[in-house]
Amino acid sequence: AVMAHGFDMPLSEETFFREHAALCTEALKSRGVSLFTVRCNGMETAAAFGLRWGLTQHGPAVAALLLLFQKSFDLGVLASTYPCNNIHLPWGSNSLTDPLWSSGEMPIQHDGAGLYRLDKLQKMLSWPQGLRHMRTCWQWPRPAGNCGVCYKCIHIRTILVVLGQPDAIAYQQPLTPDLVRNLTFETSADVVNWQTLLRTAEATIPGSPWLEVIRATVARGL
Repeated sequence: AVMAHGFDMPLSEETFFREHAALCTEALKSRGVSLFTVRCNGMETAAAFGLRWGLTQHGPAVAALLLLFQKSFDLGVLASTYPCNNIHLPWGSNSLTDPLWSSGEMPIQHDGAGLYRLDKLQKMLSWPQGLRHMRTCWQWPRPAGNCGVCYKCIHIRTILVVLGQPDAIAYQQPLTPDLVRNLTFETSADVVNWQTLLRTAEATIPGSPWLEVIRATVARGL
């Protein structure tokens, strides 16, 4: 596994990065995976040129880091953000463009394009070490914490409620119905993600007040 210092965690946060890398190393050991860390000013450079990191830059930046290891490994894997049947474009990493960053020595594979975030978390439940140290939030600088209130954190926390594991990942404050009700969808792909979550919630938590909260959020749409 490769972890970049300078993407979601600023290069100035050296202590935080070392501490978080240590947590990731511990979690990956349980799967027999080694962690390599790399310093990169790609995010700062993109900002200096007015380039949108999420929309166009993070996919090629991660692929470039993977290609640094092409003499030692024969495959580079980028995890998907959106499933291929709910793709959002433009987006810096997707099933259409990620393979184009392949070299003659290392193909780049876009992995998990058949899975929603719900599906991925469901699989992660069998890896408690990974969940315990998971950073779901790119905005929170502390190594062992997540803000708990951004879109991504709220989405993941609601998924965990639906899966019956609300405390599987540590957050700084409890999830409340208002956090979910006041959520803002940025794209139609977000709406589809929550529609998928609603269908699962109807099967897993039919009598829960959370079901009505999720249903109302989906009904509001964009």
